[in-house]
Amino acid sequence: MSSLYVQAKLNARALLDQVFPAYEEIFSDLFSLTALKTLQACISSESREWTEVIRPLTGKSHSEKWIRAKAEHLDIRS
Repeated sequence: MSSLYVQAKLNARALLDQVFPAYEEIFSDLFSLTALKTLQACISSESREWTEVIRPLTGKSHSEKWIRAKAEHLDIRS
């Protein structure tokens, strides 16, 4: 079971590298809730105001500076 899980994560990472190569530079944990929900917003084009996408997902776990840095990185890469 764990080998299937590892393989699925590797496949997802390879696909993400092809579609959005800089994403791993932006989020170190590609499978965190914040990273996945932000990716969902990128794909669905819900919003391009990245701070507004990221802020509610982080709760109190990250500072406003961290949120702005990630949003700026997404603006450059988008």
